[in-house]
Amino acid sequence: MVASKLKVAKQFALCLPGGGQTGAAIFGGGPFVLQSSRPVDLAQELRQGSLPLLKNPKNGAYYFRVHGIAVNQQLVPIAPGALDLNTRTGSGGVAFSTVTPFTSLRADIFGAVISAFDKATSGIPRREATYPFMMCYEASAFGSTLVGPGVANIDLMLDNGKNWTLPGASSLVQVDEHTLCFAFHSMNSEVGIPNSKAIPESPAIIIGAYQMENNLVQFDLEKSTFGVSGLLFGRRTTCGNFNFNTGS
Repeated sequence: MVASKLKVAKQFALCLPGGGQTGAAIFGGGPFVLQSSRPVDLAQELRQGSLPLLKNPKNGAYYFRVHGIAVNQQLVPIAPGALDLNTRTGSGGVAFSTVTPFTSLRADIFGAVISAFDKATSGIPRREATYPFMMCYEASAFGSTLVGPGVANIDLMLDNGKNWTLPGASSLVQVDEHTLCFAFHSMNSEVGIPNSKAIPESPAIIIGAYQMENNLVQFDLEKSTFGVSGLLFGRRTTCGNFNFNTGS
């Protein structure tokens, strides 16, 4: 509808800010140039590496495929097909949600992922879990890197052999001066409420706003594809650094 009114292609890009910065929602095909140590037209880059979107026949929403999850480059043991979208029931699959604060995983998937992350961080001192999170750490125990606290990466394994890597800035959230917490929820304890039940026909994973922060995500609804930049910190830039004076 917006594309029709503006008479632009049915493409849009979303770059959610973090830390009180300014983000961007961009309609049309780009270019999207970010100021960084090496300015780059991310629109063209994401088009070249685009991945298929899946439409859920039950609700009309767009989903995408995740074939597996790795923590510290080790495959997380998840049942075959556990992440797949069931086109008959509309359940499963992976969806984006800007209104879900933190990524939520179905209970069976969350249990496997948090166990793998717990194992990968076994040498890091823990702190008492802080509501609504289930696993927290001593913040001073982490080194600092360009992409956040130095911790094991979480990789979402996508189509075409691509990964969406969630480094420390995406997998951990600082809740106070001394505490970093694992920034994911189980759908069976949404926002930390014990014994709450997952909604029937829910996705296997809902990618939340925190994990989308400072990632440029581009959608092409004409071709049913999307592309994701990965955390922009790795390019020494953020969602607040668009240069809208370059191209149109």
